[in-house]
Amino acid sequence: MRWGIFMFAEYVNLVVISGIISTLYFGGWRAPLTVLDFIPGPIWLFLKIAVLVFIYLWVRWTIFRYRYNQLMSTGWKVLLPLSIANLVSRPSS
Repeated sequence: MRWGIFMFAEYVNLVVISGIISTLYFGGWRAPLTVLDFIPGPIWLFLKIAVLVFIYLWVRWTIFRYRYNQLMSTGWKVLLPLSIANLVSRPSS
């Protein structure tokens, strides 16, 4: 039961974050084109949330998962040198 509640909370979080992103960044209930203004606003909001949930789940199901040691190795051997190179290559202001 605990695992089920945990997974339910994860998917509720997915929908809530998609709602926040679609409201703040994608215009919320407004139509993307003025030609499509005949469609009510709540339907637009629902469609935008559904598209974001679909994209999130599609990426999640497509990309493989790293094990913890692979993630740490990538962070130390790849990402840290790239971030240091980014700091060194930036012009000073």
